Order: sequence, then structure tokens, then C-alpha cells
Amino acid sequence: MFRLSVLLTIGLAVSALGNGMYRGRASSERSYNANTLANDVSLVQTASFITYTAAVQPIGLGTNFVTGGGAVASGWGQLGANVGIPNHLQFLNTQIITLADCRNRHTTANANRVFDHTVCTLSPNGQGLCMGDSGGPLAQGGVVHGIVSWGIPCGLGMPDVFARVSSFVGWINANAGLKVAAVLILAFLAVVVSGELATNDPKYQQWKGRIVGGRYAQDGDFPYQASFRTATGDMHICGGAVLNQQWVITAASCMFGRTTTDTRVVVGAYRLSQGGFNLGLRRIIIHPNFADATLANDVAVVRVSSLMVLSDAVQGVQLGSYYVNVAYGALVSGWGRIEFSNPQFPDNLQYIAVNVISQLECRARFAAPYDARIYDSTLCSSSPIGQGTCLGDAGSPLVHGAELHGIVSWGIPCGEGYPDVIQARAYRVRLLSDVIRTHADTLNDVAIVRTRWSFQFNTLVFPVQMAREYTPANRAVLASGWGMTMLGMPKPADHLQYVALRTISNEECTQRFTNLKNREVSPSNICTYSRTAQGTCMGDSGGPLVSDGELVGLVSWGIPCAVGYPDVVRSVFAPSTMARVQQAVLVLSALLVATSAIGVPDRRIVGGIDAVAGDAPWMVSLRNSINSHLCGGTLLSNRFVLSSANCLSGRIATATMAVAGTRFLNTAAVPYWGLQIITHPNYNVNTLENDVALFQTALPLLLTQSIQPLALSADVIGVGVRARVFGWGSTQTNGGNSNALQFLNVNTLSNDECASFLGAEGWRIGSSSLCTLTREGQGICGGDEGGALVLDNYAIGVVSWGVPCAVGRPDVFTRISSVRSWILNFV
Repeated sequence: MFRLSVLLTIGLAVSALGNGMYRGRASSERSYNANTLANDVSLVQTASFITYTAAVQPIGLGTNFVTGGGAVASGWGQLGANVGIPNHLQFLNTQIITLADCRNRHTTANANRVFDHTVCTLSPNGQGLCMGDSGGPLAQGGVVHGIVSWGIPCGLGMPDVFARVSSFVGWINANAGLKVAAVLILAFLAVVVSGELATNDPKYQQWKGRIVGGRYAQDGDFPYQASFRTATGDMHICGGAVLNQQWVITAASCMFGRTTTDTRVVVGAYRLSQGGFNLGLRRIIIHPNFADATLANDVAVVRVSSLMVLSDAVQGVQLGSYYVNVAYGALVSGWGRIEFSNPQFPDNLQYIAVNVISQLECRARFAAPYDARIYDSTLCSSSPIGQGTCLGDAGSPLVHGAELHGIVSWGIPCGEGYPDVIQARAYRVRLLSDVIRTHADTLNDVAIVRTRWSFQFNTLVFPVQMAREYTPANRAVLASGWGMTMLGMPKPADHLQYVALRTISNEECTQRFTNLKNREVSPSNICTYSRTAQGTCMGDSGGPLVSDGELVGLVSWGIPCAVGYPDVVRSVFAPSTMARVQQAVLVLSALLVATSAIGVPDRRIVGGIDAVAGDAPWMVSLRNSINSHLCGGTLLSNRFVLSSANCLSGRIATATMAVAGTRFLNTAAVPYWGLQIITHPNYNVNTLENDVALFQTALPLLLTQSIQPLALSADVIGVGVRARVFGWGSTQTNGGNSNALQFLNVNTLSNDECASFLGAEGWRIGSSSLCTLTREGQGICGGDEGGALVLDNYAIGVVSWGVPCAVGRPDVFTRISSVRSWILNFV
């Protein structure tokens, strides 16, 4: 466990870089416990005031109880367990997890140190906090929600634990005399320089003479930045932001009175004098409620005359998905004047970090008549005197959290300490919904192609079965194709891609499109949605949507690409479609998670029967890094799979994957890679007693109708009980795996009978064993290890071993009742 700092850097002040160390008094939370690290927070008061600069700014206290989402941790801690302190400030994008998940991932002793007033984060193996990071901030949404407390050093894939700031706001206020908007001071300089050398450092020199007080942007820093120019003379007028290949957003005041013939736009350049793509305009649409006198609704969208070629230099920016009221660290970029008295625009694109302030504060800082021009549709940014936007920056983007939240509208020029006013809020959505629209008919978006020659089916090319029933909501599905992997990637993917999605109801789908009023979602459509950054894109149209090995739809349309809207698929179950394609053969080839998982097709658990949809939603196929099936497993939760120790013992978790939600090994499915393998401490490699292990996935599984956990039975199973075993094992000794999930009805035996039937192998039967037998020609085989023995929807056993294969001898399972208490320590 790392723990170095005594005083944490939450407080009235911390050291200011370049100006020496501030010294003062410290105050720890009275309930702080040095053994458990409960209430691990303290305040530090400096002896003198800290001077706020562009490099030293306060951050707000988080007052809500966060349970998830992305966050940023920063500090100068060690870069590894045996690596020294870095000179440069480091930061880490991490994920907040629930306290329950955090406790489950830690040992019992450490789980007891995860209190309700802590926050936990999880990062991939090789990333995390380390010695020297204690006391550092965890920020989300422009406020600090956590203070680094402790963890398992360093970057071992275990959760890091923070003191939860929202739990201590009252204590901070009482001890610091602060209002609710208490502040913490964070010196966020990526390059640390000493005081006497600071003014000579080239990084410091970049702070002089920019977008007033800004910095030089480098090539590729702002690929969404656009420059609107005159058609004759190529003079810069205003900024703008690229939305996609056709549309650029800017300020209405920039386009007011202009036409498509006298205006052009340049994208992909960071210098006004060179580079980029100079495009003509096809259409200018100014917000219908734009007021030239007051600059209300100061937004416009412009359609270019030809499609932009998206690349590293030209990218669309995502529209803001959350409401920004007060925030720190927003970025404004543009080619506006660097000072009011200098009419020349800078050649190099400039940018500046600004803070978003509330509308109430913004109005208070303006005198009449400007205070009345702060509308609900605007946001305001604040910068120190000598920094801010200027003439020529209108229309330029304000970005927070990698999303576009505003377009520069107006201000008191230039860098005089007044707020800059940005056009923002819901107006952007209403306007864009009217103009970024495709009007093609998609109600019957299906076609059949007949090839000149017949296909030769093999293990890489084979037909897919059409859906036999309507696909309901909340069903796990897979989309695959060679479409673009992101909106800004102009080329299709070289490798076939797939993504796991879930279906949503048409009612929910229609509701999600309400703001855009884009297209009609008809009864013949299926809608899918997972989360932002997952979905289909250009080039995926016509691709298959598959559920449980059956084709349920063809990709039709969506709002490109994976920006938080559903993808719409044409159902193939609709009667009009079925009539046209019931004789057609639809082919899927070379799916990423497909035929390499099987040996010989159509083989089965010896003497078994094909399982049907819904029989075993908890059944998991555990596979190696090249996607070959190893053994079965039982899903116990969205993070844990129960299997056999003889299958998983000695394996590397991160080179092992779990695949769930499909009955067929050759069906494309999402691989959930492992985080750790936990083998029963009393597992005996000779007798195979206590032959169980837990496989913990690095990411939680998406639970659907096809993926569900199975409960563990606490009952001691007696003799003559009729149960059912599931698996993808082979049909004969040294045979290949079955493609389809099999099940077999079996009867339990007493352990004495079992040992007698097994003869020379009977010495292996112990108290944790549970045996079954049917008849010769039926039983488990290689590849069935780890599978579940089930009674009344409860797991009663885990496949362990047998005399191969189905030769009339008993099959041996690990008895769930004997290992259940151990399992529940983790699940």
C-alpha cells in the first residue's frame, strides 16, 4: 500500500511553482485514523496570500456523490514501484467505480478501508497512482471530487482510493471560513521551472503576445478549427468549428449580410498564410431568431460546396452533451487580434484556457446595456486582465471536455478583464436539427444481390440463419462491418470490425430523436444503442446485425458516428422482408470472433442435445488469446465467471478472454479480457479436489436477456437427482469442440458408488466431489471442463474430470455447496 504524504494538498493553499514555497499552518480532520486512513483529509493554510496567475487558479469543491464516469488524477508520484519521482507533472484519465465494486476487487482487509466517504477509481493494468501521489486531486466536470489516499502500488490493476471531497465540504467550510464554493488551489503546470529561470524558459515565453494572452497552437492541435475568409483577397473574417464533412458552425454575426459567393472557409490549417483546404460555400443558414442589435441567438451553420476530406488535420468536433454552468479549463482558439491597437491578425492559430462563469456573475460584471444581453442561451468565460478574445475571434469554438460548448459571440475588447460572451445551449441542437438532415426514404431499406457464381461454403464462408421471431428490446446484438472507425477517419477499416450493442424499443428510439426530428422510426426498424463512441458509421450500411447466431437486421442509418444517438437497422423479420429474402442466402465471412474458436463443426458434448435460445444465458466460453475455446464457465455476476482450476491454473488472466451471450462458438461476440484468476486455495492438482477458480474480467459484462448470472445452490445434493450439464466439449477423445452449446440430462450418484464405478481412479473422490452417470455413449469430454451442472436454475456443480469419453464411467464435478462460502468472499 502506498502512503507517503502526511498533509494532503486540499486546502487554502499549496506551493506555488516558480515563487518559492509558501509556509503556514495545517489542520487535519479530527476523525482521521492513521491505521485505517478513514477521513484522510487536511487543510493547509499559507502564511501569505497566493497570487493567482494563468498557472495558479482555484478549483471548485465537488458537492455531489459521484459513483461513476471518467475523471482525471494528477501528481508527481513515482512512475513505478521502483522508479523515481518525475520532473514533469503527470496526469491520468481514469474511471470512477462504485464502492461495492471497489470492495469486491480488494482483499477483505483492504475492503474494510473503503468507506462511504471514499471514492474509488480503476485503471488498466500498468496505469494508476503510486508513492508521492498522495494528496493529489481527482477532478471531474471542472471540480475536485477526491484526494488521493491509498492504493496497492503501483499500476497493478487494483482500484485506487481517494477521500471523497463532498463528504468533507462542511468540515472545510467550518475550518477554513469559506462559503459553499470553497476553493482548492492546484498548480497545473506540465513543465516545472525554478523561479529564477522561469522568465527565460521557452515555455514561459509562449505566454506573451497571443489571442490576447494566448499560446501558439501546433499543427493538429485543433483539427476542427476553421477560418472564414473573403472570396477576394483571402482575408480572415471569423473563426468556426467543423462539425462533419459538410457543415461548419460559426457566429451569425459573422455571416450576417454575407453570401456564398463572397465568402469561403479554410479548414486544416494552423497558419493563415499557408496550408489547409480552401472551400467554397453552398449554403448559409442563420438562426431565425438572430438579432443583429443585441446578438441574441448568435449562431449560424454553413454547408460547404464539396465534402471535406477528413484527416489528422481536419476533424469534426462533437457537440456538447452536458450543460456547462461553471467550469474550469475550457479552451478557446482563434486568429483574432493579439491586442486591440494592432489591426493585424496573427499568422499562427492561438488558444487560451478560460474559466466558464455563471450567468449571474457575468451579468453582475457588466454595466447596462450589456448586462441585459446575457441570455439563457449564452455562457460567459473569464480570464485575467491581459487575456481574452478579440476582434476576429467571433465564431471561434469554446471546447470543454473535448466537446463543443460554445461559439465566440462578443466581448469588451480586448483582454480588459471583462467576461467574453459565448453563444451556446440548446439553440445549437434546434438549429442543427433543421439543417443536418438526410431526406432519403429508409422505410424499405433492403436489397438482395445475386452473384454470378455460387459460393463455396467452408469454415470461413457459410450462410447465416434468418431470425425466426421479432427481436425485442434489451437484446444483446452484434454489428459488424468495414465502416469508418470514427467520423474523422476518411478511410474504411482494413480489418473487419464488430461492436456489441443492445436493442432498444422503437418508442425509446423515437424519443431519443425528438430533438433532431430526423427520420421516422417505423415498425420495420430495430434500434440499437450502447453508449457514446460505440456504434455504426459510414460504410457499415447493409452490414449484418446478429443475435444469438441469427440475422435480425441490416444496418440502415444513423447520426454519424456514435455521437450518442441510436443506430437504426432494417429488421429482416418483417413480413415484407421475409417474403423477399426467404430463399436468399446471406453470407458472413471472417468474423473476428468466429471459426477459430471451433475445431470441427457440428460436434457435441457426447450424446448431448443442442441448447436453444434462452436455455443457458449464464454459460460462458473461456478462450485463449488466439480465440480458441479452452473450457466452459458459469457467469456469477457482471465481473466474475466460475470455472475449473485445472483449466485456468497457470494461465495468464490478461491473455484469456470470456465470451458470453451466444450458443455458437463461431458467432462473433465481444471478448471480455481477464483482470485476474483466483484459484481455490485448497485445490489439489493430483486429486482435483476443490477444482474451482474464479475468472475476473477487466470490464463489466453488459447484462441482457442473453447474458445473465446464475445463482449458487447452498443445498447438499443427494443421490438420484436429475440435473443438466452444459458445454461445448468434443464428442470423442481428442475430438474437436462442438460449435453449438450442448446439454445432457444426468443423474447423481453417491460418492461411494462413484468411487466403486471408477475403479483405479476412485481414490480421487473426496468430500468436494459430486458424481453423475447416465449410460455409455453419454457424458462430458475435453472442453467441457468448467461448465455448469444445473438444478432448478441453480448451479450445483462445476465440471471437473472424467474417464474419457462417455465410456460408461461416472463424470466428476466439484460440489458447489462445499466451495460456495469461498466463492462468496469475492462475488
